[in-house]
Amino acid sequence: LPSVSLPVLPAKAPLSARLDAPLPPADVEPYSGGTVAEQDGKDAAPTTAVAAPDRPEGRVLTVAVLFTVGVASLLFLRVLLSLGAAWITARRAQPIADPILLGDLDDARRRLGVSGAVDLRESTAIGVPVVWGIFRPVLLLPVEARDWTREQLQVVFLHEVAHVARRDGVGLLLARVTTALFWFQPLVWVLARIARRECERCCDDLVIAAGERPTDYAERLLAIVRSMVRPDPFAGVTPALAQRSNLESRLVSILRPDQRRGGVSRGRLAAIVVTAAFLLVGTAMVQLVAANPAGHLVDSKA
Repeated sequence: LPSVSLPVLPAKAPLSARLDAPLPPADVEPYSGGTVAEQDGKDAAPTTAVAAPDRPEGRVLTVAVLFTVGVASLLFLRVLLSLGAAWITARRAQPIADPILLGDLDDARRRLGVSGAVDLRESTAIGVPVVWGIFRPVLLLPVEARDWTREQLQVVFLHEVAHVARRDGVGLLLARVTTALFWFQPLVWVLARIARRECERCCDDLVIAAGERPTDYAERLLAIVRSMVRPDPFAGVTPALAQRSNLESRLVSILRPDQRRGGVSRGRLAAIVVTAAFLLVGTAMVQLVAANPAGHLVDSKA
C-alpha cells in the first residue's frame, strides 16, 4: 500500500551539524603492495554496512529467526498430529443404529436448519461429545453417554448440531493455525481463547432459540458435565459440548433473562467489517518518521 508519513519521532540533527562533527579515528592499514592506481581504486570503492553473520547483531538475528520458525513448526506439527488422531478416532468409532437416537438427531437438524446429514457414532477414545469433520460431520459420543437420559442426549444433539450449523470447525482450525504462526504474540492466544468461549455461548443461544427452556438446558448441561470423568483429547481441533473451565460463565449466560440471543444484523456486520478494514489499512499505510527542523520529513529508517 502507499505509505503515509507521520512526523511524530524526534527531529534529527541538521546535516551541517553532522558534517562538522569530528570523525572517529580510522585504523591505518599497512601498504599491501600494488600500483598507486590500484591502491586509489581500493580507497575509492564504496562500502556498505551490512550485518554480517559473524557479527554479534547478525548472530542474534539469525538465532531469533531460527527459534521463531522452529517453535512455529512444532506447533504446526502438533496441530497436524491432533487432526490425524481425530480422523483416526472418527474412522474407528462404532456407528450407532438406534432408531430413537437417530430420530432425535434428525429432529435437532430440522430445528436448527441443517440440511446435510450428520453421522452418529460412539468411541471409547473420547470423554465428551464432539463433532469432527467439515464436509461430512460426525458426532462422536463417549461410552458414558449410554447412561444419559434421552432428554440429556437431545440437548447434546442440539448443541453439537449448532456447531455444524455455525461451521465452528473451520473457525477453530483457523484459530489454531493463527496461534501457531504468531505464537510469540500473547494477544493472539487471548483472542483465540475468547473466540472459543464465545463459540460455545453462541451454540447455547441457538439451543435456547430452538425452543429449549433455559433452566432445563442448564440443568441437563450441568448433569452431563458432572458425569464426565475423562478429559477431551481433541479439545484444540474439535468443537465439544462442554469444558469445565468456562462452564460457570456459560450457565450464567444461559440463565440470564435479559441476555440477547439474536444474531448480528447485516448492517451491523457490514459496519464492523468496514471499521476493521479501515483500521487495518490505516495501520499498514502509516509510517512513523522523524521531523526535520526545517519542516521537511525525514524517514526514520534512513
